[in-house]
Order: sequence, then C-alpha cells, then structure tokens
Amino acid sequence: MHFMSWITNIKRSDWLLIGIYYSLAFVITFFAEWVEEDIPLFTAQSLPLLKHLVTQFAIQVLSVVVIVFGVFATYFPSRRYFPLFALILLMLFVQVLLQHLLLSSMGPLGPDYMANILWGIIDNFSDVTPIALFLMAKQYYASQNQLLALERNQKDAELRQLETQVDPHFLFNSLNILDILIETEPAKARAFTQKLSSLYRYLIRHRNEEMVPLTQEWAFCQDYIYLLEQRFANLFRFEASLDQEELSQYFIPPAVMQTLVENIVKHNVAFPDEPVVVNITLLGDDLKISNTLRPKLDIKDSLGTGLSNLSRRLELLTGRAAVIEKTATHFGVTIPLAKQAYA
Repeated sequence: MHFMSWITNIKRSDWLLIGIYYSLAFVITFFAEWVEEDIPLFTAQSLPLLKHLVTQFAIQVLSVVVIVFGVFATYFPSRRYFPLFALILLMLFVQVLLQHLLLSSMGPLGPDYMANILWGIIDNFSDVTPIALFLMAKQYYASQNQLLALERNQKDAELRQLETQVDPHFLFNSLNILDILIETEPAKARAFTQKLSSLYRYLIRHRNEEMVPLTQEWAFCQDYIYLLEQRFANLFRFEASLDQEELSQYFIPPAVMQTLVENIVKHNVAFPDEPVVVNITLLGDDLKISNTLRPKLDIKDSLGTGLSNLSRRLELLTGRAAVIEKTATHFGVTIPLAKQAYA
C-alpha cells in the first residue's frame, strides 16, 4: 500500500466532513474541559489543554484517514475481511502508542501495559467509529453508484452494438426481394418499395428507443409480412391470434417480431402443397412465434445475427431471455414482454 497513491484520491467533500466533525468535537470537548476544570480562557493556563486536544484530535484524524481511505478502500471491495480487521486493530494499536508517546497526560504504558493497550484500543474504537462509519458508508454508496453507472453504460453500448446488426441484415434480405420483383412484376415492385420505405421510416423513428408499443411493432411486422407474401405467395402462411386491446398493454424492443419472421423464412424450405405455417400468439406477458419446421440443408448468406443476438437484447431490456422450443416438426420462440417502456 503506497501512502500517496490513495491519500491523493480522497475527495474534497470527505476532507470537509472530517474538518467539520473534528472542529465541532474540538469546540465541544474544549468547553466541557474548561467548565469541569474551571480554567481561565485566553491565559497561559489554557494552553496545555489546547495543545493536548490538538494533538489528540490530530492522532484521531490520522487514524480515521488510514482506516477509511487506506485499509477499508483497499480490502473491503475485494472482500478480504481478515486483513481488513487485522489492519484496523493494528492502526488502533498504533494510535494508542502515539497517544502515550505524544500526550504527556497519558504517561507511559507502565507495568500493566497489556491492560492499558487493550483499554486504549477500546477507547479509540469508540472515538473513531462514528465518523469512520459515516465515511465508509459514503464511500460504499459512491462506489455502488459508480458501478451502476458503468453497468448502464455497458448495457447501452451493448444494445447499440446489437441494434446496428439488425438493420443491415433486414436491408440485405429486402433488397433481394425487391430485385426479383423489379424483373418479374414491376407494379408489385412499386408497392413493395412504398412498403419498404414505410418500414425504414419505422426503424429510423425508433432506432434510439429501447422499447416500443406492441401495437406499433405488430403493425410494422404486418407490413413486413405483406412484403414476404408478394415474393413467396402462399409458401408461408401467417396465422395470428392477437387482440388489439391486449396488445396495447405491452412493450417490446423494436424489430424483434420482424427478426423472428425473417429467420423463419431464411431457415425453412416451403412448397405450394406444403406451406410453412407461422403462428403468432399472445400468451399472458409473452408473445410466441412458432412455425412448422422444414429446415434448409444448406443456409447461405447468413449475417450471423440469429437468435443469440435477439435473446441477448431481450434479456438486457426485460430481464428475461427468450425461450426456444424445438421438436421434430415445430420450432417456436417465446418473447418476454414488458408492461412499461423501460425495463
């Protein structure tokens, strides 16, 4: 432990609290001694008392500073409690030695030095405990606030990183669909372009929002489903059991539903006589999207944003991860919903 490395980190507010506390203690103690001893003020007779109190409180300040900002700050956060208590006792012992060395009224330790040291440690503990505990609590509270701020910043940074991976994936697939429609059905391509513009207006409008109303997300997803139907006709059949009044009670991270629908299309093969059926159902505080499972043998052009990305976003925002269920014939993802805009 290097003395200057931690003493220079003591905040001005801590020094101010120590100064106020010991200034009040000095004044109260001085006048208590003056009344008890009946010493005339501002005379040579009061100087020994002043010198004694200044030395006594200087030793206490030194002890408090070392215990709180040296020992406690070093060992408590890392939960090394044995060296913490051992060094506190050592500092209280040093305080006793300094008192007997510097305060003439204390005198030598004498033959019964063990008893004097023990009672000295007990007295010093009671003297430094109030201000030391207050400073420790202040330090702990500040460290917890700093930790929470760091966690919030980390969470925000991770969310921004995850969200930036959604847009390129969505654009890549949409442009593939548009490219096909331009060559085969220009009229539908124009309608597709209008829907695509509407979708990107939604993404741009909500890109900096952590949660959006489920009603808006469902409307966005319906537009996306329309675009899929223009390309795949009846290969993918969407069935939704959703009540508008129930939807209005919940919030969801933007583009989550679209991501799941997109993954269904990307990972499954469908035929006119065997369409992939997609069910979207509201189950209490959860939204479930499931589909008949017909996995492609070889999936190309995957940008790797997948379900792990989605589940991590949901866990960061709602405190609950997505639940994934897979059988031989069906695949489903249950999305946790929130009842307020910020989880």
